[in-house]
Amino acid sequence: MNIRTSRRGWAGWPGLLGLCLGLLMTASSIPLARAADGRDFAYLPVYSQPAEDLLEVLRPMAGGGSVMAHGNQIIVHGTQAEIATVSEALERLDQPARRLMIEVRVAENSVGQRSGQHLSGSWQRTDGRDQVRINAGAREIHTQRQGDMVQRVQTLDGRPALIRTGQWRPVANAVANPVGVFVEQGYQSIDTGFYALPRAHGDEVTVELYQQDEQALPNGRMRGGSARTQVRGYLGEWLDVGGQQQFEEEGVRRWSTQNQGERHLQMRVRALD
Repeated sequence: MNIRTSRRGWAGWPGLLGLCLGLLMTASSIPLARAADGRDFAYLPVYSQPAEDLLEVLRPMAGGGSVMAHGNQIIVHGTQAEIATVSEALERLDQPARRLMIEVRVAENSVGQRSGQHLSGSWQRTDGRDQVRINAGAREIHTQRQGDMVQRVQTLDGRPALIRTGQWRPVANAVANPVGVFVEQGYQSIDTGFYALPRAHGDEVTVELYQQDEQALPNGRMRGGSARTQVRGYLGEWLDVGGQQQFEEEGVRRWSTQNQGERHLQMRVRALD
């Protein structure tokens, strides 16, 4: 068997090899992920905090593009300019967690005038059923700060901190001795608490507040409730969280934020770094 090779056939190999290399180099210049609309996908890693916490700040910077979070990555779908803008902002935001000081003060009374909303209502248990009545309306709040109590707790940006508030109530205890029985006056601490989760973005801060309370009933069951809210403002600024007054009368628990004796809660977050 004779195998023939032509010089012409061998001469074609360099051209074919050059064509393959050219196609490979062209393919390497195309982004790894490109959508049908011609925009690109960019995957940007986040190191210092959950990627989801940065979405609120980064989304407005994408212009006509979109920003999503997946795991520890920010995914940007947009033009090269939009991706570059989001990437530069992420570099500034993706820094080690800042040390923050949370300050909470409770004013027993407030005076000065401000506009606001009020809620009032009652809770009553009748024949095993809960009845709730709530009224809402606009009002002017006159407040005078007297005897503010300020509590401070240090935490990291994006980390929850436990805030405890409470008051002392006088209690009478009957004490027996060989002479007789006498009443001893004392004070009892009634504490409540909630968690504050601050997230600072530049000079602004968002604080998520959530509370869960459980009480043991005489029949061995537990009664509890939970609440969640969010406040937003600037670092170093006192933020109004709300006011509440509770009292019980004949098995009816009533609460309102329109009473003069309300306890008004404010919060301030300061950056320590």
